[in-house]
Amino acid sequence: MSNAAEAGDTAEDVELSITVREKYLAELQDLVFKILNNNKVSPSRLVQLLEKIRFITLEIVEGIAAWQSKLKIKGPFHWNGSNYILKLLHDLDFLQDQCPSIPAFYGVSARRNPFLISEAMEFKPRNTISELKGA
Repeated sequence: MSNAAEAGDTAEDVELSITVREKYLAELQDLVFKILNNNKVSPSRLVQLLEKIRFITLEIVEGIAAWQSKLKIKGPFHWNGSNYILKLLHDLDFLQDQCPSIPAFYGVSARRNPFLISEAMEFKPRNTISELKGA
């Protein structure tokens, strides 16, 4: 199979994962709407959904990296006319604005933090690989 064909197969897998992730994001927005309207929401359902979003996001990022590795000319992965990596960076920002208790439960900010990890994407790691090699 040629690299172009492999890249096409990988792109299809990424698009399928993106479709699933977008469904999860819509479910999350529905849960937040319910919370804001004082409706009961299962805390375990919310936690499970956030975990699913984390894992599918990682799967997408890895899939995009695999897709790019098969291309002769590197470029962003576009979905619905947008660079999907740039889009996913802001997908959970609404949590910080509309329901800050959810990211606070994790002890994080949701802004530019698609994995809800303790340090958002704009923070530079303390030691980069090049710094470690030079040490």
